[in-house]
Amino acid sequence: MLPLMVSAESLLLHSTTPMPDSDQLILFIGKGPSYEQAQAGQYKEATYFLADRPKETHETPFVAEALVRLTETEFDRVHVLGTSDAMWGLLLARTGLDVDDAAIDALVQLEEGTRDSLPAVVRDEIRRAAGEHLGVAVDPHLIPVGRSSDEYWQILDRLAGLDLEAGRVSVDLTHSLRSHPVFLLLALAYFRAVRDGLSLGSVYYGAYVLADEHFDGQAPIFDLRPMVELLDWIDAAQAFDRYGDGAPLARLLRDSDAELGDLAQRADYVSRVLQLNTLSKVKANTRELHSLLADLPADSPLPLELIKPRLERLPKTLQGQAQWEATLTVAEEHWNSYRAGPAVLSTWEAVIERLGAAFEVDVEAYENHKALANLATSWNRWGEREEFSEFPDKASVLRDYRNAIAHTRQGRDESFQPNDVYRDFPGLLDYFQSTLKSNALDRIPGVVSLDAFRYDS
Repeated sequence: MLPLMVSAESLLLHSTTPMPDSDQLILFIGKGPSYEQAQAGQYKEATYFLADRPKETHETPFVAEALVRLTETEFDRVHVLGTSDAMWGLLLARTGLDVDDAAIDALVQLEEGTRDSLPAVVRDEIRRAAGEHLGVAVDPHLIPVGRSSDEYWQILDRLAGLDLEAGRVSVDLTHSLRSHPVFLLLALAYFRAVRDGLSLGSVYYGAYVLADEHFDGQAPIFDLRPMVELLDWIDAAQAFDRYGDGAPLARLLRDSDAELGDLAQRADYVSRVLQLNTLSKVKANTRELHSLLADLPADSPLPLELIKPRLERLPKTLQGQAQWEATLTVAEEHWNSYRAGPAVLSTWEAVIERLGAAFEVDVEAYENHKALANLATSWNRWGEREEFSEFPDKASVLRDYRNAIAHTRQGRDESFQPNDVYRDFPGLLDYFQSTLKSNALDRIPGVVSLDAFRYDS
């Protein structure tokens, strides 16, 4: 019979909050046969084994039990997700409990979507009995079937309520509706993205259907870890390509069995060069990155090969460009990656570098840099050519934005509003991307001396 009160041991067993290094397991419990069918011997157990350790087996109707017994992972908590008509009674029967048929019938009659959890008497007994049977804290959770979009949002809400803030979480997809595991993995990928301390562990699947035909009657448990690893590689490629962040990629490269330490170091350094807007080092380091990507070891991870074109995009674009062109390309990368400040700074430097190339002077020298800035913003003959008529005005706005960002506050309020930059800068970037390509800029030294602009503004 189901007890009506929770034991003291149960309270102690389930009161601990997972530590950052904890391991948790999420699994689905399927519908299965009725309790009466199971009692009549119509529900078959399976002899499960881990695919990488075939000699160790465990006979059970629940893959989760085999996982707890066979894996080297010591799970701190097991979350059991199931609909109202799932095998809750069989789960209790597995613990050796004399199940009250009336209580199980009442559970089956629950209308899905009207309750967020199992009846307290059933939930607490599963926690107690299954927890003691497995030797690990067990928490059952009622979820809807998923007959509508609203029900899937309800599932996400239930998942968000689990104690999955930190540590590592593995999943077992064996006993589930086909749509549930896909949604679960997407939800966990989302949680991992917004919870810094959470990581994904293994993805287990007990292949009972392959037992007779391929494994002499025993059911293998596969670890579909490549599904998680593929998510890692996708995230790393996006972080590098979209945001210039090479840290996730570098971690994967260092963890690889292939000799990819140099590539990891270079990806990390390119990331830092971009983040710090160290423009003089961008071309050389992306060139080295491109060279390493072109000569990958034969045993490189397949996901790296697949994302290589994405990683090569910026290095390929920069190679063969003049310094000012490369700086302008980096400015566009910054802007597209929501780094408005570095985008403005880089665009201004591209203007200076383009004029410096025309005069063939070292733009790193302060006097030259200052003179080129004065030329860009105040030369009175820019308007003689229609294509340059807006050059000084746009260069002046760009310089003002650059100075305000580079010398922020300095004892007074900023001289512009953020919305001004986000409104005006795309047009400035487009203008200089077009105008700086003009060959007419190379003829300016024949018209005016740079010495005419060596003065304090």
